[in-house]
Amino acid sequence: MSTCHSYAALHSLTLCFGLWLLACSKPTSGFPVCLVTNPGFADCDPTANTSTYKGYDVDLVRWAAEEIGWKEMPGPPGPNDTHPLDSFYFVCGTRRVAATVDILISNNTFNVCGIGAGAFTISKARIDIGARFSYPYFRTGLGIMASGSQQVTYSPWAFLKPFHYSIWVAMLLTVLFVPGLVWLVENLVRNGSVPCGLNSLHEWRHASYTTILSVFNLDVLAVLSLPAQIIIITFLFLNLVMVSTYTANLAAALTNQAAQSGINSVSDLRARNVAAHALYVERLRKNDFISASPLTWNGSQTFLEVSDKLNKGQLDAYIFDKPILEWWMGYYDKDCSLKFVGDYIEPFDYGISFHKDMPQRMVDDFNKQVLVAQSSKVLSN
Repeated sequence: MSTCHSYAALHSLTLCFGLWLLACSKPTSGFPVCLVTNPGFADCDPTANTSTYKGYDVDLVRWAAEEIGWKEMPGPPGPNDTHPLDSFYFVCGTRRVAATVDILISNNTFNVCGIGAGAFTISKARIDIGARFSYPYFRTGLGIMASGSQQVTYSPWAFLKPFHYSIWVAMLLTVLFVPGLVWLVENLVRNGSVPCGLNSLHEWRHASYTTILSVFNLDVLAVLSLPAQIIIITFLFLNLVMVSTYTANLAAALTNQAAQSGINSVSDLRARNVAAHALYVERLRKNDFISASPLTWNGSQTFLEVSDKLNKGQLDAYIFDKPILEWWMGYYDKDCSLKFVGDYIEPFDYGISFHKDMPQRMVDDFNKQVLVAQSSKVLSN
């Protein structure tokens, strides 16, 4: 008899301990819905009443909760308050999406965040680490933000770019050498000798000056001997070739510089200075061959930092969720100095994120309402 009593006592103790663990991991007095501030999706002020919270995600949670029968509380319950598990309250915090997802996949954090809302991207990387999402409710993609008034700046030495420095040295030496050669050949053929007096120095200097003028068609070299005439004709032909080549190379260099300064398509981003949210860096590299530097999104602070770099030419483009970039662009870019390149790339979906300990029946109830909202056009309204 005592053995039965001992077994019953042990069984009761085990049951109480299990219920205690369950109570620690899953609250019975409602759960928090953590909002990540992303204008248009979750607009909230931690110091304001939760009734003022608004946005696409906030409205969706409230609508689905009302249809399911969940009760919204004005705030966290007190230590002595008791509410059913299906009660919830909004929490407006400073965490971004990645930090909120970390809480949702952690143990014993249901009391911190039961649901996460505010433009949560559904991605394979997040699902692989244990994140749980509702059915998608918003289809969008990555927007490419670039400067809309990119200016082309040219170096004052740009006129030297068409030729390598060795070509310029060779041309200078040719201009100095040919006049002396013409003067030397002309004297040898006509007079049979080369004068070495002071007058010969003046003649050589005059021949050099006349040769240079002939390059610009400002004078005519009056040489009589055939060898000297052949040298002059060859020299002028080479000048014609060099001038034509120089003009073509200069036009090509300036046109190429102007073309490279603008970004009009995804292909223009390759081998350019591009930044993107860390979540999308690997995806952009694999799918679009874009090598982007990771830059974590921190709301308005990141937008202002990125827009300043874009307008100064320190960054060619920034890639992030297009709806969020659109909102901040409309708020801050009053002079329309920024632009989007195309529509969007790398389509993805937004979803509401659930804690790993959220009962599956509650997730299923919410997903059902997402489908109802889609079919009844509630989402579009």
